[in-house]
Amino acid sequence: MSKVTDELRRMETDVTNPDMWTETEAEQWAKEYWRIRWDKTLTEEQKTEALAAHDKLGKPVRKVHVNDLGNTVIRRFRSTDRYRWDFDDDFRAEGWLQFDTDQDAWYFGVWVNPKTFKTFTYAEGDLTLVVCSDAEHYNAEIKHACEFYGQGFEFIACDMEGAAHLLIGAQPKGQIEVFRQNRSQFFAGIEQ
Repeated sequence: MSKVTDELRRMETDVTNPDMWTETEAEQWAKEYWRIRWDKTLTEEQKTEALAAHDKLGKPVRKVHVNDLGNTVIRRFRSTDRYRWDFDDDFRAEGWLQFDTDQDAWYFGVWVNPKTFKTFTYAEGDLTLVVCSDAEHYNAEIKHACEFYGQGFEFIACDMEGAAHLLIGAQPKGQIEVFRQNRSQFFAGIEQ
C-alpha cells in the first residue's frame, strides 16, 4: 500500500476519530492562546511556560461536513502537487480515475472512484475527499462534477496554425481537434 492510499484512509478516519477537534474547539484553543499571549499579569517566563503547556493541549482539526447532496466531505491540507496521485500505482489499482477538467495543472486535479463511491480533489494544497454512501449518492456527485467542470478535455491536437490560435488567440486557422473524456465511465453501476 502506498503513502497516497494510506493518506486517503487516514482522511476517512477523521469522520469518527475522537482525538480531533471540531473547528469550534480549535477556535476556543486559539482564543486561549491569545489570552495567555497578551496577559499583562504574567511575566515573560510565566507566559512561556503557560504557552508551552497550552500548546501540548492542541489537536488536529476535524474538517468534516455533509454537502447538499448528502455526501460526507473531508478536508485536509498538504503542500505538494497533483503528480503525487497521478503517478501512484496503488491509487490507480484501487480504481481511481482522473476526471479531466479545463483547470488541470500541477496544482489542481480531480479523481473519482466508481468502485468505492468516492471523489478526490487536490487544489493548491487543499485535499477534499467526498465519501458517498451508495451508488445513487455517488452518481449525483459525478453529475454535479460534470455540470460544474463542463466537458474538460484529455488533450488537444493541432497543427502549427492551430497552435498559434491556442497560444496567442490568433484567428482560428489550421487544424485543432479536442479529445474529450467519455464521462459515462465515471458513473457507478454502468458497464463499460
